[in-house]
Amino acid sequence: MSTEDVRIVDEVALSEIRAKARISNLGSDFAKEFLRLFICPVCKTQLEASEEHLICENGHKVPIINGSPDFFVFSENIIDEKMSQSNFHDDEEKNEKFSEIVFRPYAGNNKTHINSWLYHLKYFKKILPSKLSIGLKNTTILNCGCGGGFEAQFFAQNGASVVGFDISQLRAEASATRFKLNDLPGLFYRGEAVTLPFRDNSFDLVIYHDSLHHVPIEEISIAIREAARVAKKGVVLLEANDSPFTLFLEAIGLSTSVEPAGNYSFRFKKNLMEFWADKFSLELVNYSVLFTKKEHWPKIYAIPIVGWLVYKLVRLVGLFLKPIGNEACIILKK
Repeated sequence: MSTEDVRIVDEVALSEIRAKARISNLGSDFAKEFLRLFICPVCKTQLEASEEHLICENGHKVPIINGSPDFFVFSENIIDEKMSQSNFHDDEEKNEKFSEIVFRPYAGNNKTHINSWLYHLKYFKKILPSKLSIGLKNTTILNCGCGGGFEAQFFAQNGASVVGFDISQLRAEASATRFKLNDLPGLFYRGEAVTLPFRDNSFDLVIYHDSLHHVPIEEISIAIREAARVAKKGVVLLEANDSPFTLFLEAIGLSTSVEPAGNYSFRFKKNLMEFWADKFSLELVNYSVLFTKKEHWPKIYAIPIVGWLVYKLVRLVGLFLKPIGNEACIILKK
């Protein structure tokens, strides 16, 4: 079902699809295959699915809420910063129509969206295969901080098998519903970066796109260690770096290091990535930059002609200002 087709689905029909997604998120053959990778966050033993929980042999239960397992309840460090982000993104879902999140076009199909060239078409289809000798087709991906699922959709429609998580329960549910609407196999849960509930080497790639910077500063290295543990071939990060452009925008008040959810936007400098790569037995095979504004674009950007003009302008300017770009494209090989 195309994006144009699903836009005509009324709210009643969407509610029915949403209910089916809650079931199929765990009930499909795809989900059953990937559920075997989950381990208990307490005792690290195998989890089995029941109607209301994932349960291990020692009786530890992971609640299933609206079809998505909630591993966040086992967090050993639920601090105000994490809860503020979870609540912020849940409130976004409540304040917007759920359908607007589910129907939002993903970048690969929306040529006015800057991501369609800068990230998806260039990064995942050209740079990634050249650095890791792996594409998206027949690749297993853990999509960390999956949001509403539009990037996970891009991965799946290019042949990848995708499991995703978000700190927001409603975002995880939105991703599952998006996949149901588009007849795509996938599995989504609520969780956090520092405790990935999977066995070692469970996924070919672990991917963070503008989500790892949400993690509290003191837990960033733990999150990268966890990503390295569950990845077979590599870890991919598309995150902010401390470029002159970023600092200039902050100086004139057009950007900030504090995001609307209340978290500090961590910057992933090259020397720091080299340190972590060495620490966690990874190889930094790519650290390149893209020239793009490191903040959410204003709503006027969604207007097609404005989006198209900005997209073309950034492509042109980016050719000359790439050395001071503020989006780091990082590939860590295992």
